[in-house]
Amino acid sequence: SGGQSITSRHVVQVLPSPMADFNVNTVCAGTPMTAINHSSVSSGGLTYEWTMGEDTSFYTHGHATYTFQSGGGKMIKLVATSDQGCKDSNTYYLQINPSPIAAFTSTNACENKEVFFQNNSSVQADSIVGVNWIFGGQTYSVEESPYHIFNQAGYHDVKLVVQSSKGCMDSTTESLHVNALPNAQLYAYPDHVVCFGDSIELAAYSGYPKYFWSNGDSATRTKVGASGSYDVLIVSGENC
Repeated sequence: SGGQSITSRHVVQVLPSPMADFNVNTVCAGTPMTAINHSSVSSGGLTYEWTMGEDTSFYTHGHATYTFQSGGGKMIKLVATSDQGCKDSNTYYLQINPSPIAAFTSTNACENKEVFFQNNSSVQADSIVGVNWIFGGQTYSVEESPYHIFNQAGYHDVKLVVQSSKGCMDSTTESLHVNALPNAQLYAYPDHVVCFGDSIELAAYSGYPKYFWSNGDSATRTKVGASGSYDVLIVSGENC
C-alpha cells in the first residue's frame, strides 16, 4: 500500500510597478506650458507617453512642453511604462487662461491734428484691466481710447499692449501713415497796394480738391476789391 506524492512548484516573479507623477503650471493660451515629470520605478528604466488635450499625438520626452491655443479646461495624461512592460498613468485637468486679442482702429491722421484711437481689444470669459499705448516708440498713454497728435507727416508705429485680469497679455503694432497738411501759402496779384475801385486777385497753392474762401468763393483764386482780411481753408485729397 505504498503511496505516491506529487509536488508542483511555480515561481512567480512580481515586477516593480512604476508610479506616473507630474506637475504643471497654469498658463495663458498661446504660451508654452511645461509639465515636469516626477515618475519613478524601484528598478529599471521608464518610457513615457504624453497626451495633451484633444491632440492625439504622443510626446515621449521625460518632461513635456506644449502650447494650448485656446483657453478652458485641458486634460493632460501621462503613461509611464517600465522596461519590463508594467504601466501606470496619471491624468491632470489644467485650466488654461484665455489670452486677450489686442486690436484698434484710428481716425484719419493729419500732422499737428488730433487722431483718435479706438481700443477694440477683447478677451473671452475675462476682463481687460491693463492698457498701454506706445506712439512712435516714445510717447505713452494708459487711456482706454486716447487722442494723440503727430507733429510730423510720414509713417509712425503705434503699438497697443493689453493685459487681462489673469495676467495674460497680447499686443499689436500698426504702421500709421500721417498725412501732411496742405500748403496754405497765399499770393496776391498785383502784390502791391492798389487804388480804391481797383481789384486784386488772391491765389492759393493749386492742386487740392477743395478751397473755402472767407468771401464764399471755392476756386483756387478769388478776386477782391475791398480792404479787409481774407482767409482760405484748403482741404487735401487725404481730407487734411
